[in-house]
Amino acid sequence: MANEENRVRIKKEIYEWAIKESQKDFEEVKARFKNILAISTAAGAGTKKVTKSLKDNLFHWGVPKIYRYGKNVGAMGWETVKPEKKLQIEKEVRRLSKQISKQIGRVKPGIKTKLMFLIMRMGQKANDWNPTDKEYWIRNGWLNDKRPW
Repeated sequence: MANEENRVRIKKEIYEWAIKESQKDFEEVKARFKNILAISTAAGAGTKKVTKSLKDNLFHWGVPKIYRYGKNVGAMGWETVKPEKKLQIEKEVRRLSKQISKQIGRVKPGIKTKLMFLIMRMGQKANDWNPTDKEYWIRNGWLNDKRPW
């Protein structure tokens, strides 16, 4: 029984440490980027699932606008991609970059982001299982009236 309790305690300590460290790094990332582009390439299939997974994770991190670009290139390296495919990629990326550049400085969190924040906020107010997380929310003033946006 004591061995199991010790394992649970160690897992909790590792979890709390990981949250604390990732928050330090991500605050810097979030401060710099309001728009993020998730890119994936593959020789075969799978790029849609990869960029969707990246988008879902970035949404939960609070990134307000996430663009996706996935391309199955049918080659093992850029050197072996067919010239027609390279032109198509260049055209699509140019169009996407224009779209992204129009949004620079204009991005605000949507209703879904705000709703998720309020749900997480309620959870943090009742949080008695993870003091590291709760301290972070308190330090940022998010359990009061302050918001990250």
